[in-house]
Amino acid sequence: MFSKLYFAVASALSAKDALRPVQNVLEGKITEAVAACASLTDAQPRPVKSGHETWQLYGDLQLMVGREQEAQDSYRTMQKAVRHSRDEMRIASCRSAAWRAFFHDRFGSALAGFTRIVNETDATPVQRLGAHLGALLSLHQIGHVDGVHQHLSELERLAGEIADTRWKALVDALRRDLLLHYVLRSDSEFSDHAYWRSVLADVSLSTFGETAPQVSDAVANQIPMLAARIAYQRDLHSFAAGQHSAIEDVDRHMRWSLRAGLVDYYRTLCVDVSLAAIAAGAPRVAETMLDQCRGDRNTFHHERRAYVDYLYCISKVKQKQGRSLEAIEVFSQYALLAMQHIRGDVAALSAHGCLLIQSRPGIAASDDVSTRLPAKYRRAYRYLMDNLERRDLSVREIAASLGVTERALQAAFKSSLGVSPRELIRRKRMERIRDQLLSDGEPPGSALEVASKWGVQHRSTLLSGYRKEFQEAPSDTLARR
Repeated sequence: MFSKLYFAVASALSAKDALRPVQNVLEGKITEAVAACASLTDAQPRPVKSGHETWQLYGDLQLMVGREQEAQDSYRTMQKAVRHSRDEMRIASCRSAAWRAFFHDRFGSALAGFTRIVNETDATPVQRLGAHLGALLSLHQIGHVDGVHQHLSELERLAGEIADTRWKALVDALRRDLLLHYVLRSDSEFSDHAYWRSVLADVSLSTFGETAPQVSDAVANQIPMLAARIAYQRDLHSFAAGQHSAIEDVDRHMRWSLRAGLVDYYRTLCVDVSLAAIAAGAPRVAETMLDQCRGDRNTFHHERRAYVDYLYCISKVKQKQGRSLEAIEVFSQYALLAMQHIRGDVAALSAHGCLLIQSRPGIAASDDVSTRLPAKYRRAYRYLMDNLERRDLSVREIAASLGVTERALQAAFKSSLGVSPRELIRRKRMERIRDQLLSDGEPPGSALEVASKWGVQHRSTLLSGYRKEFQEAPSDTLARR
């Protein structure tokens, strides 16, 4: 998926320029960047505050090239380096969990994590830029093009407010990339492509820019890897329009992806070229490309949307070869999978109503906490949430429900979430109180009456906890109903 390239660039821009791997990433030298990060972390095996950016970049690059266990180990080391700050720890934990969810196609969980960072009052501008990028890419994966455009606009605004102009170059490249991606799938040759037709039916692609965008000087000079990506997209569209000689330039980018160790990305390129070949009336080229990435659904475990296109392309090639019965059989598989994805997309959006940028300040993001906890301790979190309204709920009781000591529970929550169980109880109660104060139903009565339903009995506890969480008093929230 092309998302990996933008993920890697955003990760590099979030690190210190002095880090040698940063320029490697921007130039598309992914293998060298991974090796350079390994060298830096080997020289600093113990987590220290000044080295957390190296460990985060290392974890991101490992995740990008498919080394998931190593990525998790790097993220854990990075989190230990920032545990001196509860806010940094919370944001770092949320970020790594969101990107891991993204690369496992759990886009609802990914969106919840990115949205939480976007709305974190303690997040830095660069952290918000990365979170908006993650939310945008997640929404792209579930076919929410309006949401993609909204986050793209917010990325442009934030990028214009910081000194590092490379973020503006990233946003420029992303806008062009998305436009070319959508235009190809809007080709009249693909009028029976149910998935993309349903996604793009009511979308005006002109909102993403010119129909034939060029690589800007800023992208070419500052982020060569993304400039190469946009050049590939332009060449791909030239090929789809009938300029068959452009396939040589397309092939150059594909060979680079293999040298960089991006096997998953190469597979998606093969599918894209197959689509372009079908549009160009070159089914033999499409068949050759499909042979390059031939596999089953498990082969496409990190790019399941590409597998939808893969099946679609196979059915179109067989149709053009006159193998109608085989074409119908494959198309039936494609149609079923496309409908499954569409239903899954709707479910993800329904479960996370605050995926788009929130219009009311301070509203808590969707619940992403359990995805950040080790599997063993998720049951403790569920117990906490199931008993949140009980005034006598204690950390000792939660620990006992899991069969662990209070100390072990405290350590697990601190290392994974950056907060103690007691602090999490307070925070979740305040979120529930706020939700009820803002609900569209019957007037909630006084804020203290609502708070008492969630185990908060004293006005001073309510006021201090609520103001700490939302930077306003409950009465201010009620006044906005």
